[in-house]
Amino acid sequence: MADNMTQLVRAEICASTECNGLCTIPLGYSSRCEQKYIQKRLVALETSGQTLYTDLFWIPSCCQCTIVNNN
Repeated sequence: MADNMTQLVRAEICASTECNGLCTIPLGYSSRCEQKYIQKRLVALETSGQTLYTDLFWIPSCCQCTIVNNN
């Protein structure tokens, strides 16, 4: 854009799908790291480059360690 307008969004992306070493997991269970997302409303530029509009974008927000039963 001519005026160099920017929008900053903080995103957290999981480095791995494993949660190893975060906690002790009982026998018969395993853990996995899952990416979670939030919606953010941002200003976007149409493909013509002439018109601004607002739209919702899914942004990676955090990682969640989930414990699951292996049975």
